[in-house]
Amino acid sequence: MDDSNIWSVDTLAARNLLAHLNLEASPEALELVGRHLAAHRQNSMGWAAERARSVLGRVLDANPPEHLAHDNEDWLRGYHYAGQQVLTIQPDELLSLGPKRKQSKGQILRGMVRQARKSEALRLQAR
Repeated sequence: MDDSNIWSVDTLAARNLLAHLNLEASPEALELVGRHLAAHRQNSMGWAAERARSVLGRVLDANPPEHLAHDNEDWLRGYHYAGQQVLTIQPDELLSLGPKRKQSKGQILRGMVRQARKSEALRLQAR
């Protein structure tokens, strides 16, 4: 089981499930059950991240900055900017779970440039 999406917990759960069902834990069976459990784990994590993001959005909507005790214009812009940042987080980024792949220096730098551009665009929108 060298698939990067299959974690050791998936392999362990696959082995335990096969033993519980009195089935042979052949490499093929472990691979098949491990893949299924990994897919289930990833779906569950995605659901949890989407739910957390949804709750954050509802909290921000339920507490508009106009009702808060701050009259400072800079504070309000900062609040709006923070809210936009929260709502642009993708569910898979929210939990930051999953095996990390090694990235080249170029990939890291390109990612940093993309993030800086995205942040700058959102900052300009908040004005």
